[in-house]
Amino acid sequence: MKRKKKDERDQMTFKRTWQNMFFALGIVWKCSPLRLIYHILSTVIGALFSFLTGTWLTRYIFNGLQNDIAFNKVAAVLCGIYGSYIVFNIFCAAFNRIMTPILKLKVAKKLNHMLFEMVANVDLSCYDDTKFYEKFTMTIPEAMGKVDDFAMYLISWFLDGMV
Repeated sequence: MKRKKKDERDQMTFKRTWQNMFFALGIVWKCSPLRLIYHILSTVIGALFSFLTGTWLTRYIFNGLQNDIAFNKVAAVLCGIYGSYIVFNIFCAAFNRIMTPILKLKVAKKLNHMLFEMVANVDLSCYDDTKFYEKFTMTIPEAMGKVDDFAMYLISWFLDGMV
């Protein structure tokens, strides 16, 4: 059997990377679907407001000037869009301040439980191996917040590419 170079062994395949990403999303979905739904909707609605306030509203104002649309009508549309934008931002700030820490803790607890279930099934002789023990003791604290943060980053990255 041909031995692989160290660099080739350390690199993760594309397929394995996607499996890990969907595994992280699955954990967050099982623990807190509200967090994923909120993050997806807030990203899409934020992109919609960006379009409304940037492109559509500018076009509407210039068309209003060219077609002699009443100032009251243009001002009402402007106030309606920016008023709803302010309400949306207040809701997002309140959700991020109140619910996000609770939901992140829920994900961390579930992941902690999963890791300790896996550890309970490991042969005790593995703990004699110092490399295994070091990886294990470093993984537990790191994994708690990283899975949730990674899942949110992944959704943002994907949706930002779409919208």
